[in-house]
Amino acid sequence: MRRRTFLKWAGGTTAALAAAGGGVWVLLFGERRAAPGRALLSSSEMHVARAVAEALFPPGTGLALDARGAHLAERVDGYLAGLPAREQRYVRAGLRALEYASVPMHGSRFSRLSLGDRIAALRAEAASDGYLRHTAALGIKGIFGLVYFEIDSVRAELGWSLGCAPSGPR
Repeated sequence: MRRRTFLKWAGGTTAALAAAGGGVWVLLFGERRAAPGRALLSSSEMHVARAVAEALFPPGTGLALDARGAHLAERVDGYLAGLPAREQRYVRAGLRALEYASVPMHGSRFSRLSLGDRIAALRAEAASDGYLRHTAALGIKGIFGLVYFEIDSVRAELGWSLGCAPSGPR
């Protein structure tokens, strides 16, 4: 291979990799406007948030209030709006990453999976050996759980009392 050919090939490959890396960066961390009527999350992020909420608190689990009845995704949106901007970006990036992490294993985005597959995908992410995947999944589960268990009727049904006023929207 001649030097000129090699330099053209290397330059083209470098440019393609940089463009792909930039695309991933924009996908995960690009700024998105809040959906109409939402405090922080875009419409696509709300779609993922609803899918996560339903996978964590599905109907028929014995609790009177499931994710849909609790409007959990909407409550999480309100909770996230109160976080510092850096943490908002991390959670939003985590939701976007979760949306596409299921494609290699399940052949579909997270929000398009069946309820059973979403539950399995979320468990697999939380049990992953990959530090970022594991941490992101646990962080997202933690936020949704925090918001869900601050709902007065959920705590009352479980017989819990906080002993203090909850910090988030109820």
